[in-house]
Amino acid sequence: MAINVNINKNNGVSLGSKTDALSTKKIPDQQTFQLGIRLLKSVFGFYFFVTLVLTSIQLFSEYENEQNKVFREVANLGDTVKASLAKSIWNIDNEQIDVTISGLLKIDVVTFIQVEDHTGVILAETGDINFNNSEYQFVTKLDDGTMYQTSIQDDNDITTTYFKYRLAIYINNAYDELELIGYCNIFTDRSSIVGRVKYDFLLIIINAIIKTACLWILFIIFIKRIVTKPLSVISDATLKMHQDAKEGKKADTDFDINLLSTCKDELSDLAKNFINMRSLVLEKIRIINKQNNELEIKVHERTANLKEANEKLRHLSLQDPLTGLPNRNLFHDRLDYLIKCVERESFNFIVASIDLKRFKQINDEYGHQAGDAVLIELAKRMQKVIRPSDIIARMGGDEFGLIAKGLGDNKAEIEEFSKKIVKCANTPIPYEGNNIISGINVGVCVYQSDMESGDVMFKHADIAMYDAKNNGKEFSIYSQKVCDKSTRFSKITNDLNYVIDRQELSVYYQPIIDCGSHEVVGLEALLRWNHSELGFISPDEFIPIAERSSSIKKLTDWVMKQSVVFLQKLNKINSQCIISINLSGRLFNDETLIKTLPAYFNEHDVSPSQIRLELTESAMMHNPDFAIENLKSLKNIGVKLAIDDFGTGYSSFSYLARLPVDEIKIDKSFLIDLNRDDQQVIVEAIINLAHKLNLKVVAEGIESQQILAFVEKYHCDMVQGYFLCHPLPPEEIVEWLSKRI
Repeated sequence: MAINVNINKNNGVSLGSKTDALSTKKIPDQQTFQLGIRLLKSVFGFYFFVTLVLTSIQLFSEYENEQNKVFREVANLGDTVKASLAKSIWNIDNEQIDVTISGLLKIDVVTFIQVEDHTGVILAETGDINFNNSEYQFVTKLDDGTMYQTSIQDDNDITTTYFKYRLAIYINNAYDELELIGYCNIFTDRSSIVGRVKYDFLLIIINAIIKTACLWILFIIFIKRIVTKPLSVISDATLKMHQDAKEGKKADTDFDINLLSTCKDELSDLAKNFINMRSLVLEKIRIINKQNNELEIKVHERTANLKEANEKLRHLSLQDPLTGLPNRNLFHDRLDYLIKCVERESFNFIVASIDLKRFKQINDEYGHQAGDAVLIELAKRMQKVIRPSDIIARMGGDEFGLIAKGLGDNKAEIEEFSKKIVKCANTPIPYEGNNIISGINVGVCVYQSDMESGDVMFKHADIAMYDAKNNGKEFSIYSQKVCDKSTRFSKITNDLNYVIDRQELSVYYQPIIDCGSHEVVGLEALLRWNHSELGFISPDEFIPIAERSSSIKKLTDWVMKQSVVFLQKLNKINSQCIISINLSGRLFNDETLIKTLPAYFNEHDVSPSQIRLELTESAMMHNPDFAIENLKSLKNIGVKLAIDDFGTGYSSFSYLARLPVDEIKIDKSFLIDLNRDDQQVIVEAIINLAHKLNLKVVAEGIESQQILAFVEKYHCDMVQGYFLCHPLPPEEIVEWLSKRI
């Protein structure tokens, strides 16, 4: 292309037909090529960035897939051993638990395994990693378990990430109820996942590098053909338009035609497309303006709807949807406001924590809809008995909260008010032809000036409520004594898990004496706990707590071991002596007991006939048919059997005749007041009944000569009690027995 430029004084710059000022400013090929290289660098940088992002996504996806496979493998392992662990935990068979988790540790994805009971006490673990004080983050829900993530830093400051699959273990207990008994924690190392995908990572990275290199080479080969020519044309057009603008000339049609001809169809198509695009943009602007007007109208309508919805949400956020009562948020808001008012005014008020009895059992037996019906009915009943100024709210689940202003000065008024609440659940609740019986425990906290927040008050009310629940009371009022009792209960519950290791337990023995020969024919093993902080704790206090957890099996095993070892020493003095060991009702219903006892006696070389197992009457009468079969199995082992605390369990005479026991022990409560004729008649009747059934009779609680003479008068076979000898430690009982020889 040649464009001529003529310069004169009058007309300035004029456009010729053969020469062009652009010829003096034409971009050299070298500069054009450099421009192409710079463009190439920009394109390559963008491609590299996109490649890096896509590669990262691909790598992350590959890692996620492998991680999900590992998670699924771990979940499948949990499902595989769930039934075995459930049986082992329920049977408190730590040896079988160890065998099960040792087998799991052989799987390559398994790094560490823990098994714990439902209270969090670790029953068994394998592996040498310390996860104490580790913080876990939720990852995902898998089948019946949950996957968590944690990181552990070793002594070399190297941080390792682990995943924990926590699986809840349930079992159908003797009452055919699904009961949570423990958890299985399976750990896997993140390195096991990385190890699977590291070679895939390498291949993906090499592939990305090869692609980038090939693209660069293609750009180098075709840069001049593809990029330089269009850039030269665009540069010429830009300079020409700039020159025409400076000279005030109109657009040069010849140049436009020449430009389009030079660029053949590409730039022509681009110009046409630009014109079309401009028309479309203008049309779009018109449509957008129209839509903006419509949108403004809809925004006004939506704002009104949102305002109405917000009002409904505010109402729902402060009200329980099931019962229609205020919820936890509103309850605490009112409580905190009331505390602030007390600072300015002078009045009393109480806060109550209300908990329903048997709520879980109701849901299990009748379904959750029945549980909802119970909550709704009790909420209505409680609303009727409270005053208009009182506030009752549903705190969640089967728990309610109550604020009652004007109470606090008179303890009798509080008790009367609490009884009204408790009475709401006395009448059965009808549901689909069933009469559902529930109950209520109430804990009350009276406002004191040192209570800074509503949370503190409700926590105190909760403590009082649990005091009522744990002690079989309908209601309890918070006090320091109640708080101390609750703290003591929690400490005893926790320390039962470590009491054997701390060597705070001991076994005392109380003699059982034959009424005819006055010889010692047996000893009853009695567990004693001398706590390092709390001092002596009565068995009547800690044994019921132990029976609610797995601790009772460990305690019984320990007592039996101590008794058997002592029996081996005792045989040197009195080879005919029998040791009586109390057996918990929970262990009696344990099917593994019959399987483990023979091996236990063989291990310690002790004759089963020298062991007498004492079971409470109430434990056997809970399921008499099952008890009879278990007693027969125990009898076949060779141990002797006795019914302890006879007369307090309301046993049927028909079942008593079928029970394969050797003796019964008259509960000491029948011997406390022998001046009452009815007590004497009962004791005489028990002895006569036992003898008719060929059973021996032991009278426990002999605390005076009068009681001893009375039971001997009616031919009681054996006696024990403080009047004859207090329970003594092994060394002292041996000395006591030696003096009687």
